[in-house]
Amino acid sequence: MPTAIDLFCGAGGVTIGFKAAGIRVVGAVDTDPVAVRTFKANHPEVKVYDDDLSQLPPKNLRRRLGLRKGALTILTACAPCQTFSTLSAKNRKARDFRNPLVNRVIDFVEEFEPEAVVMENVPLLAGHWRFAEVVRRLRRLGYAVRHGIVDAADFGVPQRRRRLVLVAIKGIALELIPDLTSPSIRTAPHQTVREAFAALGGGVPGEREPRGEGDPEHERRPEQDAQVG
Repeated sequence: MPTAIDLFCGAGGVTIGFKAAGIRVVGAVDTDPVAVRTFKANHPEVKVYDDDLSQLPPKNLRRRLGLRKGALTILTACAPCQTFSTLSAKNRKARDFRNPLVNRVIDFVEEFEPEAVVMENVPLLAGHWRFAEVVRRLRRLGYAVRHGIVDAADFGVPQRRRRLVLVAIKGIALELIPDLTSPSIRTAPHQTVREAFAALGGGVPGEREPRGEGDPEHERRPEQDAQVG
């Protein structure tokens, strides 16, 4: 079974996706203790560490996980994106202490030597010199690299959410990695939030769905409160 480690794992959303794809996540790291506790609750079988990746030596993590170099299938990472976001103040972008974490990911790639690397971040990072350095270092390590801006709406999410996605695979021709921006890789038609909520099903207004039937956290509002203008 393919394996993965999830850097900057947060509460474990990326890990859910990898597990759904049949990939065994063997390790995860985040510096937010609340996120780590949530990750543990959702993925108790995964070794997750509350650590600062700017300080954690990559070799230490590899040894903790008991992995030899080259044994890992996928290294995935979503470094902090705040100062590369359109919501950030421009005068913070150059000096924010989180910025170097984007490039820090490649230190872990060098140590683990995974078969593939997957990175995700905000679109504005694509034009930043730090991202160009990531691509350059990956290619120097022997990875074929593809990246592009994708929209979560093209993959069944009822939200327009554009993200920069990078996929790098070691030892293959670039042509073997699909173009991430091609319409052919879209997996689902666009749907609205209304359509997504409708898929949760009916039920009696004001009652919570019973466990085992639909979503147990879905509670229908009384009809008079659920009207949409």
